[in-house]
Amino acid sequence: MSKTTHLPSFYVFVGILVAATAANSLYLHVNPPLQDSLNRVKLLNQQFDVAAEFITPGETSTQDALFADVLGTDDAERPTYKGLIATLHQPSDKDAILILEPHAPMPDDVLQSIADKYKAIVPELESVELDQNIDLESTDTSDEVSEDLSKVGDADQGKKSIRVAVLDSGIDVNHDVFKNITLLDGWNTVGDNEDVSDDVGHGTHVAGIIAMNSSNIELIPYKVVSKSAGRLSNVLKALKKVLNDDVDVVNMSFGFSKGSVALESILQELNDEGVTFIAAAGNKNESAPFYPADYDNVIAVAATDMYGNKLPKSNFGDWVDVAAYGYNILSAVPDQKYKKMTGTSQATALVTAKFIDYLQSNAVDSDTFEEKLENFTKLYSTPIAKGYLKGKAFISSN
Repeated sequence: MSKTTHLPSFYVFVGILVAATAANSLYLHVNPPLQDSLNRVKLLNQQFDVAAEFITPGETSTQDALFADVLGTDDAERPTYKGLIATLHQPSDKDAILILEPHAPMPDDVLQSIADKYKAIVPELESVELDQNIDLESTDTSDEVSEDLSKVGDADQGKKSIRVAVLDSGIDVNHDVFKNITLLDGWNTVGDNEDVSDDVGHGTHVAGIIAMNSSNIELIPYKVVSKSAGRLSNVLKALKKVLNDDVDVVNMSFGFSKGSVALESILQELNDEGVTFIAAAGNKNESAPFYPADYDNVIAVAATDMYGNKLPKSNFGDWVDVAAYGYNILSAVPDQKYKKMTGTSQATALVTAKFIDYLQSNAVDSDTFEEKLENFTKLYSTPIAKGYLKGKAFISSN
């Protein structure tokens, strides 16, 4: 009788390790320029006492292993502070993003001088930019009340399910406003944990508008800002998770006054995968671009009153795509409360809800971003006839 030989689990583990090492060695062999670039980045990281976190698009486990092998991982329980975001263009035409966070606070002028050194010593870096603080785009216009709106947004299983991500200050997951939708586990990129509780109130309000005006959705909250923190780097970390979470629509009721090569790159990567982004145009009453709303693959939303007149603080300009009602919008805030808030944040959430309905009512799986936007505005809007937003598509609250 023949015998079957079973290798001890230790040898199986060694075999897997050897195979993985061989794969990494092959990657190193075919990408010596990338390894050389990363080695120079590593030396600079050590010089300036910087922790590096990398964001690489798609299924790139071998490449991830290379980045980790060269740059290392920073496991020390030390605080990190505002730093730099570097974008490395690769032969695959997919950019890798490096978030460089110093272990001691540095003024912006010092960070800029360090950024210049990274760019000079590692010219393969497409950009090295300063991190930016998140600007939430709404203002409170009422006190908190206990009015019960929980019956709004009843479930409708007749529609196809749409998965929507809300990048914001987190949400109150126990609020009744969310009881008729599916809440999926999100992530807190500020604390690097699963606690998405809302200590600002903004995220619950925005997500509440979407929940009250949508049905049969799966909502994933990504906490990218808290009372004490919230930067572009947190948004990039959240978008890396969005990349792997099968999201259909992303609501971004925030923005930045400066553009970002890294942000534009990862948004394009996700847009190529069919994800639609809807973002606030900003509340500065100016026509200067506001990001990420200004990017071509993002629906930029201005705010109006019920008649389509621009709200006094809403931004405007050729780069705005649509406008929506954003005045005194009643929605949820933490602890089973409700309040009214005004701004392009609220208008953006309304457009997200309308766009979800559009996706549920139309076959748009193969449409480009431009086709989706054109068909959406054609079906759900009327043109604004006068004022700063003349010619823009107006999405009503009805």
